[in-house]
Amino acid sequence: MNSNKIALFVGLDAIGLEIINQIVPRLVENELEPVFYNICSEKNREFKVSPLPDLGFYDETLLEEVIYPFIEKYNPDADLKSYEQLSDKFNIEHYKVTDINSVTFNDKLVGAISIRFRQIFDTDTISDIYRKSGFFWNLHGGLLPKYRGILAAYWAKVNGENEYGWSLHNIAKNGKIDAGKIISSKTIPFVTTQSLRKLYVDMIPHGAEMILESISDILSGTLIPQIVQKEENARYYPSPTEEQINKEGLVYCSPKEALEYYVSRYGGYNIHNREYLRNMLIQRILEHEQSKVSPFEFDTSLKFG
Repeated sequence: MNSNKIALFVGLDAIGLEIINQIVPRLVENELEPVFYNICSEKNREFKVSPLPDLGFYDETLLEEVIYPFIEKYNPDADLKSYEQLSDKFNIEHYKVTDINSVTFNDKLVGAISIRFRQIFDTDTISDIYRKSGFFWNLHGGLLPKYRGILAAYWAKVNGENEYGWSLHNIAKNGKIDAGKIISSKTIPFVTTQSLRKLYVDMIPHGAEMILESISDILSGTLIPQIVQKEENARYYPSPTEEQINKEGLVYCSPKEALEYYVSRYGGYNIHNREYLRNMLIQRILEHEQSKVSPFEFDTSLKFG
């Protein structure tokens, strides 16, 4: 191949960032050159990822407003790094775009992968990427073909499934969402007390593993089995509303869970820095939780452990 570049289309959320942190060092070890693409606006989106305020706050707002400033100033050697830090460390090209369908791509790519990306690729862009790369995959947050669409963890729980999983699949050349041939799937058992976000967090290493195993097969020349999705078994699910989630007695993310997640991954080993991060997170989380209810309904005894 004329290029070792691999395009990574990734959402600006904590789950996608952790997956990227797990796969990028391995890609570089294999002499591949990742190229980051992040969407920085809602322009021309054909669907919304979710109307849930908790999803945006716990996965994106905390990352942007608390975590990035903290690790830049107090813990630049954190195990998990921002896109900017990864770009600097591994000399990665990083593009922040408003519309992926107006981007001109490198003439040659080893391949391309979409990971929690926040815009639909139109058919012209899909065709362009396939012409210039060996593969174009999507890491989907649900088991295919049964759970196409958005926030599959919720729908799987509502449907009484015993397990939850993700699928790595080809992006369909006709642009049909989540409909391409399946490359790999992995599952974990449901735990009834888990939040929806905890299911996503627990799937992170499995998602990274699917990507790395499949890329290893590509590099070694191993033929990757691909399963055609049976349309009679497929269903596309829209994003649930906050009311639907509450009605089922579920939560997207608990305050304590978010606090533990971010402190454990970004706090570092300095006890004072960890406590500082913890306090910043508690303050911002309390503001968010209080904003969701009237002052008379807010639980002032909210505990973080």
